[in-house]
Amino acid sequence: MADARALKQPALAGQQYPDDGPIVGLRVVLGRRFWRIGPGWAVLAGALVAGAGVAGGADLLRLAGALVLGDAAWGTFWELTSAPGASMPAPEPRVSLPYLNRRAPLSRLARDLQGSALARRSGGSWHALLLSALLMLGLSAMLGVPAVALSLAVVLIVAVTWLVWYGRQRPATVQALLSVGLPWLLGMAVLGGGREVLSAQRWLPGLVLGASFTVLHWGVHRGYRSPQGGTCGIWLGQGLVVAALIVLDVPATLALVAGILAPPSFWLAQKAALGLDVDEMVWRSSPWWLLGMLLAASGARA
Repeated sequence: MADARALKQPALAGQQYPDDGPIVGLRVVLGRRFWRIGPGWAVLAGALVAGAGVAGGADLLRLAGALVLGDAAWGTFWELTSAPGASMPAPEPRVSLPYLNRRAPLSRLARDLQGSALARRSGGSWHALLLSALLMLGLSAMLGVPAVALSLAVVLIVAVTWLVWYGRQRPATVQALLSVGLPWLLGMAVLGGGREVLSAQRWLPGLVLGASFTVLHWGVHRGYRSPQGGTCGIWLGQGLVVAALIVLDVPATLALVAGILAPPSFWLAQKAALGLDVDEMVWRSSPWWLLGMLLAASGARA
């Protein structure tokens, strides 16, 4: 009898209940470099250049929603489908659910996804991919038709990239579009005054500046991929930023941004003499490029 009672003792007696907490866990992870041109900052710059104002709680909520959509939701969806070496492991389920039955359709789909090259390359899980897609859908629906259209564009670009560049390095052009170009458009469309954003006075400065900073970001990626750490693309991007401000006829902003771009230009020109590799040069220049982007967007606003 004693032995039978001992067998009935719980294996975790005296320990904390292991299944407490949220059913779906979320993690917030800051990027390696926070002070750099990236999706969240591009959303803010797009809103600034379109003349967005924060007049109350509703505007703050739209701004927060656009930041989460353009940075976290789009970025997570992109990383889970295309990033080599990304790591977002799914927790092991502790409960028995119908879809976890090996014969269930969703269970078969999960095994196919987890055993695919997508899962092996990205380290992501279909749970996280589904959650990011639902987050994109929900936020886009709340933010309006422009956000829905841009989210569909993101899904299309990601799908084409995965199919065409399967098993290869992601194109720098796609990186720049998803990190700067489309988030910039999201900020303009969602936070830039509703339908007025379609007027030429509103969209022209934003498109011109957004394109120039997208090219600058493209140049950074090209520099990393060049065997010699080439900087031609970065020079081109900085030149287009200055040219855009000249075309937009904002002399005060032009002078400020040109001064801000002076340190990165010096490091670019003296990269070999100073013994800087591309990573060190970009690390030094990133805060200056970010400051220049926000000042340019503020100075050229409609």
